Amino acid sequence: MLFLKKRFCSFIFIFFYVSSFCQVITITEDTEIQIEKDSMTIKKSDSIPLNANPSHKDSSKTTPQIEKTFEGVLTFQKLLKNPNKLLISDEDFYRDIPNGGKSIAYLYIKGNRYKWVFEDQIEVYHPNGNKVCIKHMKKDKDTFYCLPTHLDEDKPNHFEKMTQKSQILGQSCQVFAFKNLFEKRIFHFNPVSQKTNGAAWLNHHKDFWGTFLSKSNSFPLKIEVSGMMHQYSLTCIKIDKKSLTDKDFQF
Repeated sequence: MLFLKKRFCSFIFIFFYVSSFCQVITITEDTEIQIEKDSMTIKKSDSIPLNANPSHKDSSKTTPQIEKTFEGVLTFQKLLKNPNKLLISDEDFYRDIPNGGKSIAYLYIKGNRYKWVFEDQIEVYHPNGNKVCIKHMKKDKDTFYCLPTHLDEDKPNHFEKMTQKSQILGQSCQVFAFKNLFEKRIFHFNPVSQKTNGAAWLNHHKDFWGTFLSKSNSFPLKIEVSGMMHQYSLTCIKIDKKSLTDKDFQF
């Protein structure tokens, strides 16, 4: 009996030992598998920057740069031209004109607003009222009046994209020509500089301004005007990009 009791106790001890060993093996294998999974997770997470948002791509590669419209002041040299060389020579024409027919003009631009400042007059465009208000500065008395800019009769009836090129302030310019029965205007412009939203000018027909801007989407660097009453050119000599306020568009 004593022998059987010893054998039975030995068997019980071996059974619990084997059972405990198997449990240790099982736990160890599960732990290794979990550790391996955690390691894979860490490796994957290491490849993602800390500040990255995986739900969004790099916007700098997919979103095009938006070009801003020009805002600032263009300075022009205005030159009067002989309107009829058959009746009067250039020498006689410029002899009686101060400063040889040369003067300075400024064009203020902000959005679809502008103001021209000439030697003897100021023109301010009011887009809300579709009108240009003009102030003539005279020695005796200044005059002030407004003209509509949306009249269909002011539209040009002919347009030509000219093959000639020009260089103004180091910028290569394209040339558009417009005319009707009374006047012809030639615009020189750089298509990537002095940008504007052409659609904002569609109702401005006076001086072919809106027709030109809607086709070019850029402000001109030179304007050549040939009319029954006047002939002159405006050539840009300075470009000043800066922020403007409402005060800049007052008389």
